[in-house]
Amino acid sequence: MKNRVLTEKEIIEFSTRNEGHFYDRKAKEIGGKKIQKIAVALANADGGDFVVGIKDDKEEERPMNRWCGSQNKEFFNSVFQNLYETKPSIPFSAEFLVDERDSSICLRVTIEKSEKTHSAADGTVYV
Repeated sequence: MKNRVLTEKEIIEFSTRNEGHFYDRKAKEIGGKKIQKIAVALANADGGDFVVGIKDDKEEERPMNRWCGSQNKEFFNSVFQNLYETKPSIPFSAEFLVDERDSSICLRVTIEKSEKTHSAADGTVYV
């Protein structure tokens, strides 16, 4: 898995990009059920990206303050665990996004469109 060091400009772009059918961002405290819901919905539709570690506009007005990453990669192990618990497994790739200023890390997950129908661990199908 690769690291990508981001400039301040790139952080603002990720933090202000409109959320929709192909992009979502969530605070690092996101729960496993929400991770599965987003991933399954993207895989069952046209695919897309979500970033874990960026607060919502409603939580933080200033774009630079929305970035709220972790100081270590292991923090995101639960994200991977929840992705692997979907049925069948979802095709995805991931990269760590690193803030050049303080080395805080967010996780970008890219979900591929799938030919299969996927469900969360509890059997729920999302689109």
